[in-house]
Amino acid sequence: MVPTSENHHIKIELQYSPLESSSKEELRPKICLICGDSTNTYHYDIASCYGCKTFFRRAIIGKRKYVCNKGGKCPITKDTRCICRACRLKKCIESGMNPSAVGNLSPSKKEPKEELYIKQEPLEIVEKVEEKSVDIIQRATPLVNNTIRTLHDEIDFTIQNLLYLEEKHEYLRKSNFSPFDEQMSLNEMLQVNTTFGDTNKYRLVETWPRYTINETNMTSTQLRSMGLKAWFFLDLLLSVDYIKTFPMFKDLPLNDQYNLCYDVVVSSTHLTRSYYAYAMGAEIVLYPDGSYPFYTRPNPSAIEYILRAGKVQDFARIRPDRIQYCLMRAISSFNTVSQMITKESYRLIEKERNKYAKVLLRYLQEKYGVDEGAKKFADSIAVIIEFIKMKKDYTETYHACKHCFDMQRRSDPNLFCDLIHGKL
Repeated sequence: MVPTSENHHIKIELQYSPLESSSKEELRPKICLICGDSTNTYHYDIASCYGCKTFFRRAIIGKRKYVCNKGGKCPITKDTRCICRACRLKKCIESGMNPSAVGNLSPSKKEPKEELYIKQEPLEIVEKVEEKSVDIIQRATPLVNNTIRTLHDEIDFTIQNLLYLEEKHEYLRKSNFSPFDEQMSLNEMLQVNTTFGDTNKYRLVETWPRYTINETNMTSTQLRSMGLKAWFFLDLLLSVDYIKTFPMFKDLPLNDQYNLCYDVVVSSTHLTRSYYAYAMGAEIVLYPDGSYPFYTRPNPSAIEYILRAGKVQDFARIRPDRIQYCLMRAISSFNTVSQMITKESYRLIEKERNKYAKVLLRYLQEKYGVDEGAKKFADSIAVIIEFIKMKKDYTETYHACKHCFDMQRRSDPNLFCDLIHGKL
């Protein structure tokens, strides 16, 4: 038992037996040959990250053909890998990824057919290929077919899906997607399609605008016209859209969806913002455009200093890789003890949270060994707890928080009000 949002304890049921220790030390790679991201595994004959592995497998099994609009010379890095699929696939092959290795997988390890991703419910993530009207459904969690996959397969598949979602999130955050909808409430947002299916509508920002201004004196329209983002509002919106992509979430009644979001989205947002700042090498919360919370405030209050610092140093202490962070985020997104949620929904939410906790433990033990992996798992949960406490302690600082995105001349966005005050 570890801390939660009210009594600071997260209940996680773990039933893993100790992993088998290997007497032979394995030489592990460190860099993905395609995008340069960190990795410690080989996929399809070369050192590659889970993101590039997933992309390559889907491209080969789906027999997809991509077209580059820039002559096939796009640079592929961990920051640009989502921009051009044609050049990314080309680099996968040129770097040595073996298409035959995908085809030779046993039935239990092959990518499930696209149809297996479809439940009797609205589809959430749609990806358009070659600018045609063909929609390829990419679901966060597949239905399990009649073939029983091994535990390793299940872990691998869960990780791949979370990495896929994170790529969508990060792309939108670094793109020209800049919502300033002050009218849409949380209740309304839960009933519309997620923006994760619209990434192709936006382009990555190559050069962020630089202005020495006081945003508190500007309207939303003026901010958008200058290319500036309301970062805290954007991060809240993307956190809601993130949780909406999980099929289990769609199974919850609308009221329970609302109450879950109210309980977890703010802490999950702080977790995400702090991780991305850590990944950028920053010591405080830092946005892609180089700005930070309250940067226009000459004399921030004590609370504002705390929110500016976030929990970046907590991530610096545990030094998580991207997979560890993605699993921590999933756990955080389903960690609630809200008494407003029905018992049936709570059981589903608890099961979902435990699923990701078990995958995180197994992943860390496979990477670091049984004892060290268990220690890193405990450290990960402790960091999640810090964000829960941060949300609980500082939700009341509503007027300080709102300076993150818009300010004195504008009314507070309904989504923000709902997530802070929980007004249904």
